[in-house]
Order: sequence, then structure tokens, then C-alpha cells
Amino acid sequence: MTLERLYERMEIRKRIVELERLKAKAQPGTGDWFDEDIEFLNYKLQLREGQA
Repeated sequence: MTLERLYERMEIRKRIVELERLKAKAQPGTGDWFDEDIEFLNYKLQLREGQA
């Protein structure tokens, strides 16, 4: 794995954590707004790990 890919995976994980924190702080009933973005980033991360 190259250093560039490692940094890319770290950035994706940071964004996932940030979105999960925002989701936790969201008003009741609005937390699901973040689910699609979190799912997409998890999928993107799985693809990156598969290429490692």
C-alpha cells in the first residue's frame, strides 16, 4: 500500500467519524439525513481496502 492510499483511507475514515458525530447531535428525526453519505463513504473505503 502506498502512503498516498493510506492518507486517502485516513481522510475517508475521518469524514465518516465526523458525519457520525453530526448525526448523533442532530435533531430528532433528522439523523437519517446522514445515513446515505455515511453508507457511500463506507462503500468507498471498502473499495480502497480491496485495492490495498
